[in-house]
Amino acid sequence: MKLILDNLAGFCMGVRNAVEKVTSELEKHPLIYIHGDIIHNPQTISRLKKKGLISYKDFNEVPAKSCVAIRTHGIPYDEYVSIKNHASSIVNLCCSRVTKIQSIIKKAGLTNSHVIICGYHDHPEVKSLQSYASNGVTVIKHPDEIDLVPPADKLLMISQTTFDEELFYKISISAKSQFGNSIDIINTVCRATHDRQKNLISLLTKNRVTKLIVIGGHQSSNTKRLADIGKSRKIATYHIEELAEFELNTVANDDTIVVTAGASTPDYIINEVINALNEL
Repeated sequence: MKLILDNLAGFCMGVRNAVEKVTSELEKHPLIYIHGDIIHNPQTISRLKKKGLISYKDFNEVPAKSCVAIRTHGIPYDEYVSIKNHASSIVNLCCSRVTKIQSIIKKAGLTNSHVIICGYHDHPEVKSLQSYASNGVTVIKHPDEIDLVPPADKLLMISQTTFDEELFYKISISAKSQFGNSIDIINTVCRATHDRQKNLISLLTKNRVTKLIVIGGHQSSNTKRLADIGKSRKIATYHIEELAEFELNTVANDDTIVVTAGASTPDYIINEVINALNEL
């Protein structure tokens, strides 16, 4: 068996900073409230909950004068205003790249540009970004959906930071063909996401890989994209959150296995998988 570990697997800078920051803040505050999940990794969330991080769905559930954290994906603008007005303190964990896209979208409103977001409607980052568009917004995830964009004099197209970059380019070509010079296109796929996808494609191309193990939350968009890369190349792909989900008896002596992980997967989970495979 040949085992290859993707050297870019695991926490990205934004996630690592967020986890370290909120862990530090939990030493100062017995309870910190956060909308939804800080990141898409159940194991990390469970650990932080034990330290005092409480998830809420509606800001009205949060007691007055509480310490509130803003998740890495960002939150809708009106909720940010509510937090600013009612929380005793704010722990801003929003990824700097998401904050930058929010700013780009706000500026687009000054030129009356309709915003197109390449992403997924139900993703928390997309919900956050939509709230900053003051002149209309359309969310699409495939080139065929470009017809959903209403007529507009000016258009701006950006992407969810964890969107599939190859798919973003395909949508860009379709948009440019349809809207010509009236559309501005900015690739806002996170550099870490770009590098992971590119690196994984390289590993799968250069090696005769028989199995791909992708470790990360089942709700993690960037982890799903990594799994999609393997599936699209007809490689047996296993998207798991932890070692218990992978059946080690499926491994054969002649397997070449690549192990990678999403941007919100902690090192100890990756190490558990690697150690178990090494023991084989």
